[in-house]
Amino acid sequence: MNHRVISAIVVLVAIFLVVAGGLFAVTVRVASRPAAAPIETAAKPFIPPISHEVGEDMSDCAGCHDSSDGSMAPSHKTYSIRTCRTCHRLEVPAVM
Repeated sequence: MNHRVISAIVVLVAIFLVVAGGLFAVTVRVASRPAAAPIETAAKPFIPPISHEVGEDMSDCAGCHDSSDGSMAPSHKTYSIRTCRTCHRLEVPAVM
């Protein structure tokens, strides 16, 4: 092969390696930055508190609450007491 062709190939390979190294450095730097807080676009739904005592003898909320009268969401029919308390906090009113 001609000396000029070999020199051109070597220069192109060197340029390729420099560009690839630069892109790798930028990628590592971007990936190591802490993530920005997500932008919330929708308001969080209101989750009503549990405003009464919750005893261990209660098996589920459907014994007193009903999805047809609006005192319980229809999707909550099969939830147990433990499931309810993962979202709803217990807020017992003060007794006077």
